[in-house]
Amino acid sequence: MMKIDGELDAEAITEVERTISLIRSQGSVDLLWIGEGLGHVQTQELNRLTRTFRIYRQMGGRIVLAAFPEPALRAIERTTWKRFINVFKTVEDAKIFLRIPPEREQPLDPVGEALEAPAPQLDETHSVTDENGAADGAIPKPQDEDPEGKDTND
Repeated sequence: MMKIDGELDAEAITEVERTISLIRSQGSVDLLWIGEGLGHVQTQELNRLTRTFRIYRQMGGRIVLAAFPEPALRAIERTTWKRFINVFKTVEDAKIFLRIPPEREQPLDPVGEALEAPAPQLDETHSVTDENGAADGAIPKPQDEDPEGKDTND
């Protein structure tokens, strides 16, 4: 799962592209993008996601959007990538479509808390916002690594 809070601008789109590529490289097939915290959408930037979504789909992935505000959905309708996605009004409907069992659901933590959590597994949420709602693409590091990236399990 992926959630964006705040503005979906050029910087946030770049982080979305990186996050989707990371999720794809980890072997994930289903991507649930939850948009309920989304604010302003810069529509001219949305078509940048076309290649990322097309590749994800060509590799057998499914992209599902859920709980996006109406203005964002209207902007998405004008994109070239709308044919690569499935859109649902609620997160619950999207989870039913993707057949996500309750035991695989993960909470959507704010990035500040997520940075202290273990590294995400394939079915965990990837958040691309900071505590102010700005996109930063932060993906939590595993707890067994220190900030310099040295293994501390020795």
